[in-house]
Amino acid sequence: RSFTMELLSRGGTKAQTGTDISTDVEQAQAYNAQAITPTIKEAVERTRGEVMTYNNRYVRAWFHSYSGGQTATAKEGLTFKEEEPPYIKSVLVPENEYAPEDVKSWRAEFPLADVQRVLSDRGVQGAIDGIQILEKGPTDRITKIEIAHSGGDKVVMDGTAFRLALGADKMKSTRVSKLEIEGDMLVIEGTGYGHGVGLSQWDAYMFAKQGKSPEEIVQFFFNDIEIQKLWD
Repeated sequence: RSFTMELLSRGGTKAQTGTDISTDVEQAQAYNAQAITPTIKEAVERTRGEVMTYNNRYVRAWFHSYSGGQTATAKEGLTFKEEEPPYIKSVLVPENEYAPEDVKSWRAEFPLADVQRVLSDRGVQGAIDGIQILEKGPTDRITKIEIAHSGGDKVVMDGTAFRLALGADKMKSTRVSKLEIEGDMLVIEGTGYGHGVGLSQWDAYMFAKQGKSPEEIVQFFFNDIEIQKLWD
């Protein structure tokens, strides 16, 4: 709700889709109507009308599936180009017994020919010779990566763009422990699911199971925010 209200205050996604809000993961949100459960409906009703603000302005309440044990700043997790929002912070999260194993630890394999194809508009015009992580952020997420190819100069891109190009459902996060070429495949192993910024949904679920209130949970993930009730 806070994320949506803040986005709407900046015009929503009208420029891209002609609508106030989009269900495209790259524009606004990962939306799955089939995932709405009675528990989710209860949580929506419990917090009806509540939004997070900072200095009386809506916050960019980013959220993701699972942090992998530590959330990221917007600059690290989203390659955010503006000044780091003061209410966004990186927090260490305790071991999560509720998060699925396939987000705690995952492995993805990509044929190099497919990697070259999806990166062709980024300048990778020939067969891939090597892929190297140039830079990681404070929480071990890839922030810069270099692709060597036979079609010209090496291509450097940010980790967020690399993940989205490969497919955010397969390369589940940029918090990787392995990124190597094995034969004609690119193999990536890592932890977490999503960009890692703001509220981690599986960690929020863990805190809820421990008895924490919705207000306590969001205050864990966001810095110095206030909760205002706009409607009943």
